[in-house]
This record gives sequence, structure tokens and C-alpha cells, in this order.
Amino acid sequence: MSLLGVTSFQAVAQSRIPSHQRQESGREARDFEERSEHDDLQAAARYWYESRNPKQLPEMEKALAGILPLALTQSPWVTSLPTWEEAHCHQAYHDAGAILLAKCYALLYYGRVEEARSALELVDARFPHALLL
Repeated sequence: MSLLGVTSFQAVAQSRIPSHQRQESGREARDFEERSEHDDLQAAARYWYESRNPKQLPEMEKALAGILPLALTQSPWVTSLPTWEEAHCHQAYHDAGAILLAKCYALLYYGRVEEARSALELVDARFPHALLL
């Protein structure tokens, strides 16, 4: 089998793997140091979203305080829903967006609409394409 045949076979085999599994493999192939803070924020955002516990709002605010300044600088660059690979170039943007969405969900779940309003407006204005990676 020629090199071209092997490459074609690998491309076909790769296309049969679901995209989320390819994305997870790509993430896991990165150095641990490169992904640990991002992974921690994404895991926290997932937990906060699933728990819908307003008692965790101070933790969310603390996480946002550390990531929001950088995320706001990345905001103008994200103009459409990115692929997983593209999203990793703007991790702070997606981390902040995921945390803000978790915060909004916790507040809205308990009917605290007025408290959620500023975070919702920030998501709408600056993080409309945020993803949980």
C-alpha cells in the first residue's frame, strides 16, 4: 500500500470518529500545564451550572475576577460560533462566558431576575458565542 493509500485510509478512519471524541483527544494531547487552569475553570463552570446553587455565587465572582479582564480583550476577536480547535485560541473568552452563563442560570432558577440582568446583558453584548469546552 502506498503512502497516499495509508493517508487516505487514516483520513477516512478519522472522519468516522465522532467530533467530540476527536476534540477530547486533542485536548488531552496538550501539556498538562497548558490546560490545567482552563480545565479547572471549565469543570467548575459545569459544576456550577448543574448545581444551580446561589451559595456558590461568591466562588463564581472570584473566578470571574481572575479571568474577565483577559476575556474582555478577546471578545472582539470572537465573531461567530467557533470550532473546538478555534475556541482554544480564546480560552479566557469561553471560560468567562461559561461562568457567566452558570451564574445567570443559578440566579434565574431561583427567580432572581434583577440580579441576573447585568450578567445576561454582559453575555449578550460581549460573550454571545461562549462555549463550555
